[in-house]
Amino acid sequence: MTDRMDKLTPEQFWAEILAFCQTTCDRISPKLLQDFGKVSASEKTDGSLITRADEWADGEICRAIAAAFPAHGILSEENSSAENSSADSHPDSRPASNSDSNSDSRPGTQSEAQSHTFPDTDWCWVIDPIDGTTDFTRGIPIWATSLGLLYQGTPVFGYINVPPLNQAFYGYWYGDSVLPPDRHGPTGAYCNGQPIQVDRNPLTPNHLFSFCTRSIHALQRDELRSQKFPCKIRMLGASTYNLLTVAMGATLGGVEATPKIWDIAAVWAIAQAAGATWIALDDHLPFPLVAQNRYSSCSYPTLAIAQPALAEAFRPFVQSVAAAKNH
Repeated sequence: MTDRMDKLTPEQFWAEILAFCQTTCDRISPKLLQDFGKVSASEKTDGSLITRADEWADGEICRAIAAAFPAHGILSEENSSAENSSADSHPDSRPASNSDSNSDSRPGTQSEAQSHTFPDTDWCWVIDPIDGTTDFTRGIPIWATSLGLLYQGTPVFGYINVPPLNQAFYGYWYGDSVLPPDRHGPTGAYCNGQPIQVDRNPLTPNHLFSFCTRSIHALQRDELRSQKFPCKIRMLGASTYNLLTVAMGATLGGVEATPKIWDIAAVWAIAQAAGATWIALDDHLPFPLVAQNRYSSCSYPTLAIAQPALAEAFRPFVQSVAAAKNH
């Protein structure tokens, strides 16, 4: 399928991408805010939660992408059957291919064989309609809609909308991709149109570091009980916002023990565009994704830090979270 976007200049292309994300998120946010704290959740086979709001937002986003960018692929957390996760391949960043290329890949009509299969398209959107579903259902205002745009398997743009906080983050990152230089566009990371960047100040005890619920056990290891963590600790409940705090300069670091690909696709671009350093704690970088591979059970233990030198201060405390990776 010919992509009309190929006929646009880079300036036109990236302006349209940003406008699409803004328009789509602005359209679905009022309904999500209406349901915020008022819907119940059910548990999927992987232990994560889903609500009717997740499913509704997923459908709206997928249909919008299919209409605006028909040549682009879509990989979403919610638009496949969660009951298929037991059939997934080994959760390395390069799992074995086992998808059916003849199955229907339209949003909402995927077969079981295509559950969370990365499509064979140059451009693909990786989306999480509501990251932080537990916060969403409990009325805690830290949840987000995450849209990552990948070129040949690597994120080059991320957009994360946080409706309860009235924050919209986006960033452009070409450093790890094979996108031709003549297709590059804007650079940097932004919140509500204003540039953001990581904190470059030296580490002090009054700085912040953000843990996730599955990583806090790392501080309870016997060999660390006598060591004091180098700064104050926070826990937010949403993978995207956890790592965004590094990008916006609010924290010096954040760790996620078992994020899935839809949790990190958008923030990967935003955080690095803001100057953050991304460390794969299992030594397997998540990108590029591989066409026709499945990613339901793949998790990517991650440490994001504001400065490369901070790895020495933080990594000894969090390295063990790689052992929590789902297998």
